[in-house]
Amino acid sequence: MLYRKIITIENGVLKVEISTFGAEMIKIEKDGESKLWCGDKNVWAGHSPILFPYCSALKDNNVVMRGKEFTDMLKHGFAKRSEFEVVSEEKTSCCLLLKENEQTLKVYPFKFNFKVLFKLDGDKVCVYYIIENTDTVPLPCNVGCHEAYATDGGIEKYYLEFESDNDYLQSTMVEGGYLSKNKYNHPLEGNKLFLKNKYFIPTENFIPETLGNGSIIVENIKSKRVNLCKDDEVLASVYFNDFPHLVVWTVPESQFICIEPWSGLPDLVDATNRDIMAKHSIDVVEVGGSKTFYHSITF
Repeated sequence: MLYRKIITIENGVLKVEISTFGAEMIKIEKDGESKLWCGDKNVWAGHSPILFPYCSALKDNNVVMRGKEFTDMLKHGFAKRSEFEVVSEEKTSCCLLLKENEQTLKVYPFKFNFKVLFKLDGDKVCVYYIIENTDTVPLPCNVGCHEAYATDGGIEKYYLEFESDNDYLQSTMVEGGYLSKNKYNHPLEGNKLFLKNKYFIPTENFIPETLGNGSIIVENIKSKRVNLCKDDEVLASVYFNDFPHLVVWTVPESQFICIEPWSGLPDLVDATNRDIMAKHSIDVVEVGGSKTFYHSITF
């Protein structure tokens, strides 16, 4: 049985519950109202999984690292399936740590410290992802956020509001979730994207008539803040200056929408070089160095 401890941080405005399994926020409450998806296993069991050391799918589920081929790689990495150590636990903040261990070394032959620091600041949840390279070689990695926001009555009552109106050239996802070089435009009204279930119908190939593609990916997004809105009211404001890409996803006809800042992307559909150092949009932490990725959610 995997050990899970639930840590609660609160400041009189927000109350956040965080599981040590995956360092995942499982509940965010404001004024007694839950802001995150409930995690219904019959629809999608997640709340806000953390993606590390890579985002989405690796081509053919295999990769070469340090000259060795690794197969059967799981989507989104292993952090969301790992128990984290509690580094600190205060009333309004906590810090969790994942280090290399016997299990991680079987699928990722590097030494590292991966810390996730949660802090409350008024009506804002601040999250810091700190990657430290404790190995003797450069550390290839990515980190991604995957918060699922509750959408009472379904997503079609909601829309996304972007800072910029130049962000809407999207990348298609084809052949089991790999990234295509093809692009397409979503129908927008100014800087607003009105959410439609048809956008998130999984398909093998992009269907221009429906825009069905399983997810929306904005590479190198200009906006660094996206608001989730309903009836001209901002319900959640997601800030992600350290993340170059944004993914929007849901299960069609469900009651949540995921707004996901990512530092990396899925493998390209035509990728041939399987070495992780050649992966599309990979981050590298130098020996003895560290990288911090920050994002916040304001309610």
